[in-house]
Amino acid sequence: MSRKTLIHLIVISYAIIILRSIFLVFGDTHDNGVLTLFSLVTGLMAAIVIYFIFDTMHYLIAIFLGVVLSTILIATTNHKMASGEVIDIDYTITDIGRLQFKGSVIDYIEVTFQGMSADYTISKSDRSKYVVGNTLLLQTKTGYWGYPIIGEFNE
Repeated sequence: MSRKTLIHLIVISYAIIILRSIFLVFGDTHDNGVLTLFSLVTGLMAAIVIYFIFDTMHYLIAIFLGVVLSTILIATTNHKMASGEVIDIDYTITDIGRLQFKGSVIDYIEVTFQGMSADYTISKSDRSKYVVGNTLLLQTKTGYWGYPIIGEFNE
């Protein structure tokens, strides 16, 4: 494998890791990816500013810093400055799954409301309580950016 091909693979892997991280951060927000896209675009614009301010910094490091800082800022404002009004909404369980990540197993359920879905982590012992097609009452509040945030179970 040539050095140029290897560098391209590293850059593509780097981009995939950043995107997956952003999706993970906004996984509890019903926004159809709007906050993810906003965070990514804002982060890339911040990366340009960071790159020009610190001329000695490599552009990949500037992109990483810009995207991470914008994601932290947007996610923090969305959750910390969210509406205090909590609404109970019936979500439908559409999937029950299990992911393996670095040797550990994560159980999750996918819940759907009005065509929007989100994954919700559950404990291994609670996995048998959930059945696909059942409804689940979850506490939801409106985030700072106007999109609903799935809260905790209201069982």
